[in-house]
Amino acid sequence: DLRDREGETPFFKAATTNKLAAAQYLGELGADVHALCHGKTAMHRIVEANWVTDARYADLVKLILRLGYKLEMKDVEGRTV
Repeated sequence: DLRDREGETPFFKAATTNKLAAAQYLGELGADVHALCHGKTAMHRIVEANWVTDARYADLVKLILRLGYKLEMKDVEGRTV
């Protein structure tokens, strides 16, 4: 996956800004949902920011899981979601 100047993949950027349609499109194209950006996956960032409890992120979390996200995926500090 390509990265921008901040080291973020398009999927990470779409997911962490709650752009569901963009994240879905990128996921369907084969974007790596496990790509680490700033040492974390998009799912780590969503959980860390407590957005996982925000109803506005519910469809995005479901999408990431549907795209095959493995809950045992660890960030650079060895933490899972």
